[in-house]
Amino acid sequence: MNFTQKNFGTRRDWAAINGGADLTTFTGPDFTPFGCAPENALDTSQSAGWVTATGSTAFVPSGTVVPKRLVVRLPQAVDIGTGSGAESAFKIDPTANCGVAGSTSTGDFTIEVAQDAAGPWTTVVNRNGEAEWLPRFQFTQLSASQAVPGVRFVRFTINSPQVPDFGTNCPDGAFDGCTFMALTEMEVFGLPAAP
Repeated sequence: MNFTQKNFGTRRDWAAINGGADLTTFTGPDFTPFGCAPENALDTSQSAGWVTATGSTAFVPSGTVVPKRLVVRLPQAVDIGTGSGAESAFKIDPTANCGVAGSTSTGDFTIEVAQDAAGPWTTVVNRNGEAEWLPRFQFTQLSASQAVPGVRFVRFTINSPQVPDFGTNCPDGAFDGCTFMALTEMEVFGLPAAP
């Protein structure tokens, strides 16, 4: 019997709720009673996710997107770099979940980081436009646009669902994304900041 040795590296997801991170704030309705809580986007599982409203009112189709965000407090300060290895990366699964259709998946979004909850906030990822929407049903690794030391807070903002030509197709189009937006998972990687 022949054996092949493989070496694997591990990375810590600093945004994981089960790893000591805390969801500090979120905007939009709380769909926790439906199993679609914002914490689900930070639970290291692709089996559930966060669902929120597209507009200002839950369960009502909207012709205007009202961005929704969540803020996570990391368990310790982390240096966010511009690499794609252990130094820095975000992994995002934008996929719809909780029984809503694919058009609710996260389309445009930003990721901001800060050393303090009050800011200042630095944008390190900005995806804008249909050509930059992430593929569904998988994680996509994204590097930070600039290095930021001592990050303790990460803010993820959904700026649109994956509804093509939103202004024309919502609210009258037959897209769940006219009513809901969703995110399956956000992961944050980096190196522990020096004490």
